[in-house]
Amino acid sequence: MPGKWQRGVRAGLVVVPTLAGLVLTIGVNGAAAQSQSPSRSQSQAQSQSQTQAQAQSQSQSQIRVMHASQAYYLPLDSSVRPPDFSYSFAAGGSGSDEERTLKDVKAVIDASDLKGKAELQTHNSSCTLADYVATCSLGDFYQRTDLAPFTLKPAAGAKKGETGAVRLTVTSSNAPAVHHTTRFVVGAPKLTARQFKPLDQVAPGAEISFRPAFGNSGEVPLDEGVSLQVTASGATLEARYGNCRYDRLDAPTIAQCDFPKGLPVGAAREVADAFKAKVGKTAMGGSIGVYLWGVGSPPEYLGLDAKAPHGTGAPLTLRSADGSGFGADSAHLEFRTTQTSDRKAVGFTIKGKVGHVVTTQVPFPVTAGPGTAGGAAPRAASASAGDQMRLTLPEGTTLVPLGPDEQDEALYCAYDKGGERDRKAVCPFGPDGFGTKLRVRIDKRVEGARGSITVPYDPATDPDEKNNTAPILMAYTDAAGPDGDSGATAGSGTGAADSGAESADSGEDAQDAGNGGQGGAVAQSSGGTGAGGALATTGADADPVRLGLASGGAVALGAVLTLAARRLRAVRATEA
Repeated sequence: MPGKWQRGVRAGLVVVPTLAGLVLTIGVNGAAAQSQSPSRSQSQAQSQSQTQAQAQSQSQSQIRVMHASQAYYLPLDSSVRPPDFSYSFAAGGSGSDEERTLKDVKAVIDASDLKGKAELQTHNSSCTLADYVATCSLGDFYQRTDLAPFTLKPAAGAKKGETGAVRLTVTSSNAPAVHHTTRFVVGAPKLTARQFKPLDQVAPGAEISFRPAFGNSGEVPLDEGVSLQVTASGATLEARYGNCRYDRLDAPTIAQCDFPKGLPVGAAREVADAFKAKVGKTAMGGSIGVYLWGVGSPPEYLGLDAKAPHGTGAPLTLRSADGSGFGADSAHLEFRTTQTSDRKAVGFTIKGKVGHVVTTQVPFPVTAGPGTAGGAAPRAASASAGDQMRLTLPEGTTLVPLGPDEQDEALYCAYDKGGERDRKAVCPFGPDGFGTKLRVRIDKRVEGARGSITVPYDPATDPDEKNNTAPILMAYTDAAGPDGDSGATAGSGTGAADSGAESADSGEDAQDAGNGGQGGAVAQSSGGTGAGGALATTGADADPVRLGLASGGAVALGAVLTLAARRLRAVRATEA
């Protein structure tokens, strides 16, 4: 999300975000220094010094509450899934970036106020629940740890609007305790947002005006008021309003405005002054997002830090609005500009021995401007058939698909419909760091064999369609060469020059071409004459030596992931 690091799930590895939501830190004064007798030996003095340093280090450890809602609303409507009741903790020291390990951490959540209003059930193996009090043993940790102690549902006879309090206490053997209270309400508000129509043919550098609005169509009022966050991609905002925080004052892209006055059921409000976003001069498109939540209870990874700078102008106010046509609790204004950008395919060479199966990294296309936004390769999660790269395989090769028992984070090329007859294949855009791979068997040597790669493009924005196709060449390794000799290596200058086809230049384009995945293809300038002529040459023979090396690399990667997993412990309740 904007302004935060995103948490990944690939390979069981979770990327820890920066502060989100409420942060509670309590420090303790360092241990008083003990006097030393001059008659003590140097070793005794060193031992005492180390003990003092350790005591001081422990006394400065802090429990940080990274996420804890100010209010929790429990829907009475059985068709609405109750929101997760959860916390997030991390360890810290006296410095904001200091890492320390918390020892013997225990969280006690007292929900006794909820008797007769909600039913609690825990599915968390780290927690025990007795008489509406959950006790959770979290052990030792220093990075972010998530805790969902229990799930809730309305108790029989619970009445709309009833309130209570859930009290949290977190203790550690080497840090002071922290406390937090969450207000509980039976019934839930439902925030809705004004939706926007997409804009087309927007001039680069133009100004877009938009007026966010929100309403409450839920069961109970939102007593805490509403927080509104605006994010801009392909455009920048203005730090205008004194009651709004921004990610930065110069050309911000995130604004958060808090309106603490409660929002009754059926009420709707809009901002009295329209927001303005300036489109980037090189932007081909972008999006403006509007997100809503109750003040003090931001969704994880949304919301700016409390210390984020405020705008320099008058406060932004609200006025009544008609909320009858409002939709979900967020909205997006998508826009496309008249800017153009030249998208270029990057050719590559398949290298290997006849009879061997080789895997080649498929380089992603590069953009030569002038437009920047919108020129990047589509992501695998949203790629459609039209967003795939299309290949014609060189003669003498057969595509080898990934087997049912094989696993890889990269995405692999596959035959197009009827492609086996005419060597046609499609290649989706794989995820960052892994990219897209092509695996083929080299059936026979065919002198001058070549194929092609064509990247998707939009004729309305791509000024040069000729370079959307680049060559795929073959490089047959000498039989006298050692098995497994290849990997990702530089391409043949002569082969690139002989191709006579458009491909990416070296330098900046070559660097961009590497975004196809981990150990991406290397682009190299042609040794012949002409302005273009860069090819990426990759390939790995599937022989025993190379497989052995690959296994060693997998073991090393597994060790890294295991170590990372040990450094991060997530305690999350799951549905039974």
